[in-house]
Amino acid sequence: MAKIILLGDAHFGATRSSDIVHDYMSLFYTDLFEYMNTHSIKHIIQEGDMFDRRSEVHFNTLYRTEKYFFNRLVEHDIKCYAIAGNHDCLYKNTNKINSISLLKHPQIHVVDLVPKTIKIDGVPIDLYPWINQENLDKTKKLAQSPKSKIAIGHFEFANFPMYPGSISEGGMDHSIFAQYEQVFSGHYHTQSNKDNVFYTGTPYELNWSDYNDPKGFWVLDLDTMEKTFVQNRHQLFQKIIYVEDMSFDFSSVKDKYVKLIVGTKISQKKFDTFIDSVKINLPHDLKIIEAAIAEAVSAAMNTKVDVISTQTMIESVIDNLETNLDKSLLKTHVLETYAEAMSILNSL
Repeated sequence: MAKIILLGDAHFGATRSSDIVHDYMSLFYTDLFEYMNTHSIKHIIQEGDMFDRRSEVHFNTLYRTEKYFFNRLVEHDIKCYAIAGNHDCLYKNTNKINSISLLKHPQIHVVDLVPKTIKIDGVPIDLYPWINQENLDKTKKLAQSPKSKIAIGHFEFANFPMYPGSISEGGMDHSIFAQYEQVFSGHYHTQSNKDNVFYTGTPYELNWSDYNDPKGFWVLDLDTMEKTFVQNRHQLFQKIIYVEDMSFDFSSVKDKYVKLIVGTKISQKKFDTFIDSVKINLPHDLKIIEAAIAEAVSAAMNTKVDVISTQTMIESVIDNLETNLDKSLLKTHVLETYAEAMSILNSL
């Protein structure tokens, strides 16, 4: 019975290669490799964005990931197929310079320039790297006459959620891949399913937009096409709605980013005691927000004005700029900054 691991965007080096985030990721990978050993699974398909930074890989990222990921692939003789995602590639219009191909790691098999059909225990699987003008024709050709029932890639399809509450307005029409029985993808950070397309989501929380959104990895049975979700038991972010005289397990905040939303506060003394108890249990960070502010932000986020999408407006402004800069690259950076800002607002 052939089973493989589907691993979403790893984003090694996220948050400027913070050791806090590396420690958190390490907990997940310890569980992942333990699971693979217990169930005798020897293959991982990593669905793109192995690294977080397009233009550089921090030395600390290489040092830490070598210990909790790459060395373990060798130790347990696990083969990892790494698909190039947009964050792995230096440029938007070509995948030629990318971080995963520069690894030259014996257990990493890179799919970066064009689609590739692999076989695991005799079962063919079509793998697709980040799509751009250089590989678009070959992508469409394989999708129209696939060599497998399964496609796995780093796809940017339109009208799928990027994270809870935010739908992608741009991207390809997923019907191009209608010939497949199942299409699995990284790129968007929340799980979703439409027609034959399934976004697996990220394996762990990376920012506040991931809060309370199920994270983990998927086990795919290549014989039955059954997929099983194994949820990550570790969280990095925690919200507390403060109500006076509430019962709370203060030990739960250890090593987490905590957001305390103040609902009912009558006694300042009780509130101060509660805050002290939180701090004693060593969260990485504590932010205190008045409930009225959180509600006002939430209401503003849910107000829709039917004029023109923000993305369309941003692209139009950049198209009309008089500049020698690469407008495509500029759009990417501005839209990503906008998406990150929206995720922060959504998390309040």
